[in-house]
Amino acid sequence: MNFKLMTLTGLIAMTMLSCEKDNNTWVSENTWQPEIILEQTIQTNVEIMGTALNSVFITLLDDSVSRAEFTQTILQPLHYFESNEGFFFVETLNGYLIADPSLPDMLGTWRYNVQDINGVYLVRNMIDIARFATLGWTNYAFNNPATGLVEAKRSAVKLIPSANWFVASGYYESQVEAMSELTSTEYYDFMYRELVNTFAGVLVNLAQQYPPESDFFIDVAREMIHHARFGIDYSGYFFLYTMEGVIVAYGADAEMDGVDMINFQDVHGNYIVQYVIERLETAPSFYFDYDWENPTTGLIEHKRSYIKRLDDLNMYIGSGIYLEE
Repeated sequence: MNFKLMTLTGLIAMTMLSCEKDNNTWVSENTWQPEIILEQTIQTNVEIMGTALNSVFITLLDDSVSRAEFTQTILQPLHYFESNEGFFFVETLNGYLIADPSLPDMLGTWRYNVQDINGVYLVRNMIDIARFATLGWTNYAFNNPATGLVEAKRSAVKLIPSANWFVASGYYESQVEAMSELTSTEYYDFMYRELVNTFAGVLVNLAQQYPPESDFFIDVAREMIHHARFGIDYSGYFFLYTMEGVIVAYGADAEMDGVDMINFQDVHGNYIVQYVIERLETAPSFYFDYDWENPTTGLIEHKRSYIKRLDDLNMYIGSGIYLEE
């Protein structure tokens, strides 16, 4: 398979869509190819993770040992996609492996000269991307833990400048072959589900070491969420609430942290937060269409979010996309 590099211009052109609203459901005539779906989802995930780690390193963890331990805590157990083929790996710019769920016995080893079966210096190439481009893609062959086979893989790489490390994640050829085209609605649902599930996994893993009521857990969650803005217009963000309706961290506005929203009513008089909590009592996750302020435009716009309950944390997390009517 030929892995293609999708330019931002090309992606924008392919996202032009025509939607109509029918009973709170959004329908689009356009379709997205599997390669674009995976690339956009993974690149956004990598950008979020790189920014999140960098934010924590700058404000809360200033030595390499604590940074490595923290990174391993949140990323070693983490997988995303239903097949669990999505995972992050982190290495230093001089070639030492910090975290990689697929190589647990290799942590701390020097991998600068590692080559794939075709002689590609995969780590060197990633280091060059991180050093000179800060964000980019690279192709190589690597073992797919889900299939046990060495496959063509394409990974996004992002610099973590505060540590002189990089974080990366990718997809395999077999993942593309297993996917079908998606409509724009299906694509957005897929992407935001994966973004929310990934970040939820980070928080759950963090809570294994630091109780969710602890100051460190709250500080980390807020640092990560406050700086994780994404999407072409940066209107994408995460929101984290307690199951009592209090905002733990709000990506669009840090001043909202700690605000009790249980009795909040939207412009239509709907008790949005109460509704979400009631739904989560019987469903672990769901998609939700509603009207909410877009932090980029300052306008109340239609939004579709994926919201997930975090049982052990007594919280829920979500994120969504603003859609034109």
